Amino acid sequence: MTRASKNLARPQVEQLEGRELLSGVGGITFNPTTGAVTIAGTQYNEHVSLFSATVNGVKSVIISECSVSSSYQLMGSWGLVKPLSKVSSVTFYGGGGVDYFNNMTSVTTYAYAQNDQYAVFFGGSGSDTFYAGTGTSVFGAGKGHETFHTGSGHHIFFGNYTLN
Repeated sequence: MTRASKNLARPQVEQLEGRELLSGVGGITFNPTTGAVTIAGTQYNEHVSLFSATVNGVKSVIISECSVSSSYQLMGSWGLVKPLSKVSSVTFYGGGGVDYFNNMTSVTTYAYAQNDQYAVFFGGSGSDTFYAGTGTSVFGAGKGHETFHTGSGHHIFFGNYTLN
């Protein structure tokens, strides 16, 4: 058999259809027009972290979210990496359970403990605004200007902050 007669497979690239995150199931979305990132919580326990890192020579924000049931079963995980210059704000909506939100960046954040049993919020070096629900909340102020709006639950504050 000569080389010319061999049937060689050639790899091809195929474009897939777009993927859309369904509402109510958690996840991270990015609006490229406004630079706004939205993180949707679930009825489970959420762990959300924002941190800065240099990715391929570009200062970037890395966002991770995972959702875990009360029996420690992973219910979902999401991630997003964007250049820091493209992200204008991050908004987190806790959906219930025990939620943890930690901003270790200069990005302006808004975090809402909607139906949470317990919420833990840590602010970064930017301006952060936290909204507590009826559960117990722990607020840690970062180096930026932090504003807390409290619900009817029990709240613990530490760091440099303003109460509204």
